[in-house]
Order: sequence, then C-alpha cells, then structure tokens
Amino acid sequence: MERSDESKQWLLKDQERRLQHLDDWQKEYEQMNVTYSNLTKMVEECMAEQKRVDDRMTNLRYKIGAEERKVREINKMLRSKNDPSLYDPRDFTGDRSNI
Repeated sequence: MERSDESKQWLLKDQERRLQHLDDWQKEYEQMNVTYSNLTKMVEECMAEQKRVDDRMTNLRYKIGAEERKVREINKMLRSKNDPSLYDPRDFTGDRSNI
C-alpha cells in the first residue's frame, strides 16, 4: 500500500521535527557537559585550597601550642618562691585538704 502525498509530507515534517529535537538535545547535552567539566575543575581547585588552608591551620596550631608552652615555662620561672598566692595549683604537692 502506497502512502498519499499528504501522508508523505506529514511524515517528512514529523521526521524533520524529531531531528530538530535531537539537535536541540545534543546542543543541551554539550552545554551540560561543559558545565559539568567546569564544576569538576572548580571542585578540584576548592579541594586543593581546602588542603592548603588546613595545612596552614595545622601549622599555626603547632606554633600556638609551642608559644603557650614557652609562656607557661616563663611564668613558672617568674613565680616568687616566697609568695604562695603565685603558685600554680597544679604544681602543689602538699596537703590538699584546704584547697
């Protein structure tokens, strides 16, 4: 059975419309792929920056800890042996009943 000219025209138009949809979807897919690639690159950059900041924070924590230890040592050296109010309670080894 042969199709009429009108039916053939309709099928051609339908095929053209479907091909246009495929082209549009392909363009959208390519745009999404570029966006995905850009996001992946940004995430990698953010992860590298996060590691750099984390390393710097760790370094600063170590420096702070070292400086605090030095300050505590200096405070111990500066405490007067004659003034019990200046003693660090952690250093007290005597009777603790009245503390």
